[in-house]
Amino acid sequence: MLDASDGHPDIHWPSGFSPDEAHSFCQAQAVVHAPPATAFTLLTEVTRWPEWVPCVTEVRAGPLARTFEVWFHGHRFEIFVGEHVPHHRLGWSGIGAGVQLYQAWLFTAVADGTHVVTENVVRGPAAKSPGALSPLWTRRLDALWPAQLKRLSESASADGGAWAPCEPRWRPETPPAGTRRGRRPPRGRVVGRVRRPERRPARLRARRCRPSCRSSART
Repeated sequence: MLDASDGHPDIHWPSGFSPDEAHSFCQAQAVVHAPPATAFTLLTEVTRWPEWVPCVTEVRAGPLARTFEVWFHGHRFEIFVGEHVPHHRLGWSGIGAGVQLYQAWLFTAVADGTHVVTENVVRGPAAKSPGALSPLWTRRLDALWPAQLKRLSESASADGGAWAPCEPRWRPETPPAGTRRGRRPPRGRVVGRVRRPERRPARLRARRCRPSCRSSART
């Protein structure tokens, strides 16, 4: 994790969410070879986050509503937009998974395009647990945001404003219950999690009964 003194001086923090007060603080930045408006617009299209933002699987919102819901790494977060200065600043707070967070974005025009800085602070018991939020994992995740934004912004700038989503993330299929990889499932009919054995045809059941029937007839 970074020290609070490593934060960008132009980032605005709401009360209670400064890096000095946080349990976790990370920063990432990139130079995007595209205008600030292009990068800013891509980031504010929140309904398309699942196509490129790491670990985001679902978003319920309009084009940057003041509140929206994000499913991140299997957890639901309620997001509140706290700062929105078109093409320059963006910030939102989130509540979910036992933590509170605030993510700030700063877009600055430079000679090569746009200098993008994002900083993220997290408060809560989960942020203090090394197993729940490792520093290496958090740094890598925060670095992927501007890296993906850079790729898409430069692609959109070259194509006249259109951008192509990332390739869908492949997930291995989970084998059915009661099976192992490389083996066929056992015969039978699955009902919920209970596997019922196959019923024998009536003809076979009758054959199994014949010996007992003959023996009873002799007695």
